[in-house]
This record gives sequence, structure tokens and C-alpha cells, in this order.
Amino acid sequence: MLEHNNNMLERGQHIRKGLEVIFKLLFLITGFMFFSNITFAKPILSLFMWSSIFVGGIVILWRLLLIKEFIKSKYLWLLIIFAISHMISSLLNISYGYYENFKLLIWMAFQFGILYAYDKTRTKEDMVREFHFISHIFIISVFILSFISFQYIFGNKKSYFTFLETGYLMRYGFSWGRLFGAYLDPNYAAVFAVISCVLSIYYCIRWKKWWTYLLYGLNIVLQLGYITFSDSRTGKLSLCVSFGFMTYMLAIFYFKKKFNSSKKYIVGIITTGIVVVLLTLIPVGIKSGYNVYIAAKEAQQEEKDPVDEDVEVPEDEEDKNQSQEIGREQDIEGDISNRRFDLWKSGVEIFKTKPIFGVSFKNILSYVEKEIPSSYLITNDHGKFDNMHNVIFNIIPAQGVVGIVIFIAIALAYALFIFKNLKVVDSTDYIWIIVLLTCIGTAVCSMMFVTDVIYAITPSSFLFWLFLGYIVQYIEAKKTS
Repeated sequence: MLEHNNNMLERGQHIRKGLEVIFKLLFLITGFMFFSNITFAKPILSLFMWSSIFVGGIVILWRLLLIKEFIKSKYLWLLIIFAISHMISSLLNISYGYYENFKLLIWMAFQFGILYAYDKTRTKEDMVREFHFISHIFIISVFILSFISFQYIFGNKKSYFTFLETGYLMRYGFSWGRLFGAYLDPNYAAVFAVISCVLSIYYCIRWKKWWTYLLYGLNIVLQLGYITFSDSRTGKLSLCVSFGFMTYMLAIFYFKKKFNSSKKYIVGIITTGIVVVLLTLIPVGIKSGYNVYIAAKEAQQEEKDPVDEDVEVPEDEEDKNQSQEIGREQDIEGDISNRRFDLWKSGVEIFKTKPIFGVSFKNILSYVEKEIPSSYLITNDHGKFDNMHNVIFNIIPAQGVVGIVIFIAIALAYALFIFKNLKVVDSTDYIWIIVLLTCIGTAVCSMMFVTDVIYAITPSSFLFWLFLGYIVQYIEAKKTS
């Protein structure tokens, strides 16, 4: 009888873990679908989103039955308090809307309660196996979307834009001096490309086979190309910061046997400087060379087939006639932040009206429309903004002092815990842990300029919470042993 019960428990564990993997796959793919113009606002996105919610709901309920195991996840209680703060802000501002905030609470439950929270039965081998599966889904997805994106420049696809019924402007291909391609937003896409490069480097280092250098090297070239053509400053900064961090951490690891403690840090800094300079110059070089080629090509085309300026061009055809040169200098002329400084000021303005619990994140736009009609969010000449493009300036108006204090406590707690305990990492696992940290760091860099990690279900936020759980559980297990 006892053996039968044990078999039933073991079978239940296998079913639960299988459902968790299915959920993670669905949730990651849903994230990509939200940020691709191929699937956004299409029935297939709804299918994947509701499938994620259904499977995720089962997993959450199952984990609640085993709450004693999962509640022990390091600092999970802080994340729960942050979610409760969001819930309180939503309830206090329910008159401005409730559905979107409720949906956001579900996403938080999935991120904190499934992606991050862990139980002691999960081994390092389980984590590595899952990491290999999820990271390859990520790499393949980004590769496909980037490959499709370049068909708008080097293939037969024509760039255009369209308005959805909601009034949302959806761009396809090359527009405003940058490559949107198959993505909704080149800034997010460039961040995904950076993470894809980091993961590809890891597999090149790990397997050291000619085919890994070929396949992952091809992906790195493609992603560097997309980062360049997207002309995303967020992407370029994330690229330099993430590879700078990874290079430095790996350099001091590899050079510790060749140099003494002080020299290895100097060599690490020099190596990092070289890599960062190269990664800064490569996009500049590609951009300059491509623009010279395009300028010559367009000049030749104009001589051959002059454009009649008196002929009116249909609005949705305008993108086809734009110059294909990379560059958005006109967007930042007179405002290096490209509107972000004004958005951040608006966040502070909203915060002053409700400083304790804020107005709730998904009610920011409806709140300013009713209470602060002079807000830059709705009076600018670009369009309506519903967020501040920065994690701090999103939380301040959304959850007030309470929310930002909890967030700072979360950030400090995890940062101190991880960096204080890197010494317990085995040398055989060091590269893996640094790659996980680099991916997390890329998402952190991203959320300084776009809405990511908090209040977002981007593929990068997915990896952030999943990888954070890996690192924390790994360190806890090592400290216990």
C-alpha cells in the first residue's frame, strides 16, 4: 500500500513537472507573438494566450496545494508583497478600469509563482536540461523573426503600415529609418537579439564543435545585423553592457591561473574595453557602409525614374517610398532622450497626485485623461502614451511610495545575495551562471528605457524570472551542501 502511494506521488510529480514545461513553452511563444506584427491581434495569439492561462492556472493551483515547498523560494515573500501592492493600487483605482490590471496580476502570478518559484526536488541537472530546451526555443524564435525581417531589405517583401481597429499603427519592414521587420517594436527586438547572441556564445564555449561555431556564429551575425538595422540605442547599449559584463567575468575566471589577483583584474578590464569598443564600432561601420551603398543606389534610381512630387501618394504606401538609409537623427534632434525625459516628468506629475499607492499601472492613461488633461502623455504631438519607458518611472505613478520601496528592497536583496555568493559556484558551472546573469543584466538594462521585466510579458522578462530562479536555487543548494 505504501509503495502504491509512493508510485502515485511520483507519477503526480512527473505530471506536474510536465505541465510546467508545457506552460513555459506556451508562455514564451505567447510573449514572442505579442511582439511580432505577424501574430499580434490575430486569432492565433488569443489561442496561445488562453492556452497559457489555462495550463498556467492548473500549475498555480497545483503549486498552491504544495505551498509549503514553493513558499521557501528565496525572497518570494517580497515578490508576493509587490503583487499585493499592485492589487491594492488596482482596487483603490477601480473606477478608472479593472480588467487589464486583473490580467496583469495573473501575469505576475505566473512570473513569480511558476517561472521564479522553485521546489527543493529540482536538481541542477533538471535546471540545465530545461535551460537547454528553453534557450534553444528562444534562439530559434529570434532567428526566424530576424531572418524574416531582413526579407524586407534584401528580399522581395515590401514595407508598409496599417492601422488596426483600435487605432494602433502597425509597421511592417523598414520605416522611420530603422528596421521593424517582423517585430512590433525594434527596441524590444534588439534586446531579444542581444540575449540570443549571449546564449549562442554560451553554446560555442560549451560544445566547442565546428558545427556549433557555424550555426551559432551564423545566428550571432544575423542578430548583430538586426541590432544595427533596428538603429535601437537601447539594443546597442544592452549589447555593450551585457558583453562587457560577460567578458570581464569570464576574463578574470580564465586568467586567474596565469596572473596574480591584481593582474587578472587589470587584464580583465583591458579585455573588456577592447570588446566594448569593437561592439560599439561594428554597428557604426555596418551602418555607414550600408548607407553609402543605399545613397548611391537611390541616386541612380532617381536619375533613371524621377519622382513626380505633384502626384499624391496614398498614406499606406508612404513607407515604400521612404529612403532605405539607416538613421533616426531627426527623432533625437533637440531631445537626446527621444521624449523619455518628458515621459519621466509625467510619471512624477502623476505620482504627486497619488503618492502612497499610485494610480495602478494599467490605469495610467485613463487616469490622466480624466484627472490631468494637460499631461504630456496625451497632449504630445506623437500619440497617447500609457507608460514611461522606464521601470522606476512606471512604478512610481503606478504603485506609489509603497511599490517603489518594495521594488528597491527586491532589487537590493537579490543583487546582494547573488554577488556575495558567487564564490560558492563550482568552476564547472561558472560559465553557465555568468551567462544566466548576463541575460538577466540585459533585461535590467532594457527596462531602463522600455517597459520590461515588471508589468510586461516579453520574452526577455520570461528569461529574467526563469533564470533568476535557476541562479538563486543553485546558490542555495551549494550553500546548504
